[in-house]
Amino acid sequence: MRTAIANDRCTLYLAGEFDCASSGRLLRAATAVRESAVVIDMGLVSFMDCSGYRSLMAAERMFGQRGQTVVIQGLTGQPTRLLDLITQLG
Repeated sequence: MRTAIANDRCTLYLAGEFDCASSGRLLRAATAVRESAVVIDMGLVSFMDCSGYRSLMAAERMFGQRGQTVVIQGLTGQPTRLLDLITQLG
């Protein structure tokens, strides 16, 4: 994961497989973010399992509780299909 900070916005760039082996990195990075706006860029994520999804939702919840705005961008391929399926199952 790579992080970029500019103009009170932190962008967290995820890449590769976002699964039980890697999902903890997002939560560790999220605890350090102090900027008011957060972008989670998933454009280079090739695979996401339920562990990755849980981590993504936990980070989003954490940012929201701290009053930070969150945008998730760049979803493609399998991660998009997983989120679509979860949304359909409601």
